[in-house]
Amino acid sequence: MQSHHGFVGVDSEPGGGTTFRLLFPVPLASEVVTELPAEDAEDVERGTETILLVEDEQYLHEIVLMELEAHGYRVYSAEDGFRAVALYEQHQDEIALVLTDIGLPGMSGIDVVKNVKRINPDAKCIFTSGYVNPDEKADIHRAGVDGFIQKPCTPNAILKKVREVLDRVPVQLGSHVRYALK
Repeated sequence: MQSHHGFVGVDSEPGGGTTFRLLFPVPLASEVVTELPAEDAEDVERGTETILLVEDEQYLHEIVLMELEAHGYRVYSAEDGFRAVALYEQHQDEIALVLTDIGLPGMSGIDVVKNVKRINPDAKCIFTSGYVNPDEKADIHRAGVDGFIQKPCTPNAILKKVREVLDRVPVQLGSHVRYALK
């Protein structure tokens, strides 16, 4: 609600029930998008790597899964953090990248990445989120994320970020590993 500048109104009476009202601002006529620019899916480089997709919103999960597979990637998928960590433990030698939503049921995406990085400190991870709580920003950086995708986004934005992170090569800087583009 906050990320869309809305609020929740609540009316409650003992024995009379409770009413919740979700209120969102109406965009000005000049702010209404009537047509989104077309994207050229041919501009996105295909891949062959294996990706662990972690998304709890079924519609988004299916779209991203289909797009990744259509562009040559092999995909393991999970709808919660616990399943994601279990899949990573089982297939860590195959998985080249973890693409996870931050807001997941049970275990957050931040905790997924922390667990994945305990298993493999060099694992490449991308977060997606529609809203990041300011208090979580420090946790996101400490988790060792390699990329971030702001929702809503297009399938091409996801595919481009995935390719960008996968194409980075490790560079040793003292005791820390950083990634640079190939």
